[in-house]
Amino acid sequence: MVCSMRNRGGVVRSSAAGIPQPWMDELNDKVAMITDPDGRTAVMTEMAMSAHRRQDVDAGALAEMLELAEAARLWAHAEREAE
Repeated sequence: MVCSMRNRGGVVRSSAAGIPQPWMDELNDKVAMITDPDGRTAVMTEMAMSAHRRQDVDAGALAEMLELAEAARLWAHAEREAE
């Protein structure tokens, strides 16, 4: 179960490693990811980097976000090949 909370800056975070909920929503948008895996991953990477620059996430959460984005990209390419 993933719950959400707000940090001092008001950013909604999921309990999954302090990752912002809007980013998690992007990660869980399977249709968009399958439609454009590389483009969606680029957007998610930029969202993650921006969150880190704003200090909404620490280095550990940033690393987790980047790893999840890459895993989602690989998953989406595999799904496209299976179609």
